[in-house]
Amino acid sequence: LGALVGCGADRRALSELARSLGLEGVSVKFEKVRRAGLSATKAVVEAEEREVERRYPEVLAIVERAPLSRGAKARAKRVLRRLAEAEAKVHGIKVREVHLHELGAADTIVDICLSCEAFEMVAGRGARVLASPINLGSGFVRMRHGLYPVPAPAVAEILKGAPVYSKGPGRELCTPTGAALLLEFVQGFGLLPPMVVEAVGYGAGEADFEDFPNVLRVFVGSEWG
Repeated sequence: LGALVGCGADRRALSELARSLGLEGVSVKFEKVRRAGLSATKAVVEAEEREVERRYPEVLAIVERAPLSRGAKARAKRVLRRLAEAEAKVHGIKVREVHLHELGAADTIVDICLSCEAFEMVAGRGARVLASPINLGSGFVRMRHGLYPVPAPAVAEILKGAPVYSKGPGRELCTPTGAALLLEFVQGFGLLPPMVVEAVGYGAGEADFEDFPNVLRVFVGSEWG
């Protein structure tokens, strides 16, 4: 989300959208921070509600009511479905039975809705989107059911068929929500193609490592050649 704002997505419109989602006390602001000395944009979501657990149909209903553009709403619903199917698979239950603890939280719903809207603002219809292989991180991550190795089970399920690797600090670098959003946006993976770069955005992750810039970089431009 921060990287897309860095590429020109309308931060004021996105902030207004966050307040229009019908979630109690929700707001978002975009801050300039540094990650390993690199300037980046961080989306900070603030919400009054705490420890709210919603089932998949409840979260889907929130997105259905949200004042998103047509394209963003369709994307957000697909992201939610991908997440719910992954959780159902790893826990051996039906999609409608999935209790979305992290996903049901207001900040995650805001992240998904605003990221899809920001993507529509920056990329638009017909854009060709590629990504480099995905750095998963390493080590362990504490989740509701205990301590799990990185990648988390839902991340591993979502990223089946995608190129991944592990490098850098010993912690999680790709979350289930991030993985689901990425697969929604991209059409393929590979090296940066020949292009005329028109904008570059850096989105900041939560942690700041001394010698590893914890950022997502987005290039926007037109095809060359």
